[in-house]
Amino acid sequence: MEIKKHILNLLIRIGLTETEARFYLAVYQNPQRTIAELQKLGGFSRATAYRAFESLKEHKLLTSSAHNWRKNIEAVSLATIGAKLARESLKLRKVEYELKKLDNILNLTSF
Repeated sequence: MEIKKHILNLLIRIGLTETEARFYLAVYQNPQRTIAELQKLGGFSRATAYRAFESLKEHKLLTSSAHNWRKNIEAVSLATIGAKLARESLKLRKVEYELKKLDNILNLTSF
């Protein structure tokens, strides 16, 4: 149970809501299910399940059947999420470096 709580906390730290994190974990633990099945398994209301599904799919953390988007729902692996975060972190470091450089340039030109 501690691992589940730890995963939920990590998912929340990367920007998911508690509901999205719980829904992701329900999908991760119960692959190839429908939204209705996941709704029942996780104790979500229909609207909550659909909102969480849409948000997670938009963030590319879930996949579903090409023929029927409500079926065969699967979560991307935690390792894949970690790799995506590493790529984003690198991009953010580059942006940070550029912003600092521009800030220095702007400070020099104001004198």
